[in-house]
Amino acid sequence: MMNRSIMSGRFTARLTRACITVVAATMMLLASTQAHAQLTVDETASNAAMSSLIEGTGLTITNFTVTSGASSQYGTFSYTPDGVLGLDQGIILSTGDLDQCVGPNNSGGSSVDNGVSYTDPDLVTFSPLATNDAVVIEFDVVPKCDTLQIDFVFASEEYNEYVCSSFNDAFGFFVSGPGIAGPYTNGADNFAILPDGTDVAIGSVNNGSVGAWGDAANCQSLANSAYFVDNAGGTNL
Repeated sequence: MMNRSIMSGRFTARLTRACITVVAATMMLLASTQAHAQLTVDETASNAAMSSLIEGTGLTITNFTVTSGASSQYGTFSYTPDGVLGLDQGIILSTGDLDQCVGPNNSGGSSVDNGVSYTDPDLVTFSPLATNDAVVIEFDVVPKCDTLQIDFVFASEEYNEYVCSSFNDAFGFFVSGPGIAGPYTNGADNFAILPDGTDVAIGSVNNGSVGAWGDAANCQSLANSAYFVDNAGGTNL
């Protein structure tokens, strides 16, 4: 059975004004509204609705844009926390279809062709195998303070069989602006990283074992299982 497993993370960026790009080349959490048990997804959500879920006191979001992705690849979600997902609402992105994020996790080959062909030039610099179906959102941030904190969860249908294989879902949160001088487009830096600087992908965050369809030669890391939540047989996701 393919395992829609997840990792959770948090990053903090110090900034004065920033342009932010979120890129997911992943079968990742986060038609019509659908519900199953504790998870509800809405792929009809407007840009304004998505923006409102990350905007808050002291933080203004403008120019929220979906740069790449079919309408079935992005939207909003709500979830009753149960110790698995760790978030109760937010924006959800998928390289497949949001419908497939709803549990139970009991399919051995969950996949969909959404007709989108897009490779993000920044994402493939640290995950060369993440070359298909990227969904990208971009927005500008004007904060009243100098710190921006984002919580995110990365999930993939490629766990666990395809760890270290020729398939490698990945996630990036690229921030550019004053005081940021990174190696990516417009001087952006990727803030969706582990404490040791490791980028987020199934080849770097996993259960610590080469998958049944993997090859150790393709592995980025097998040392980050502490950040991995095994969702095999999950009923809600």
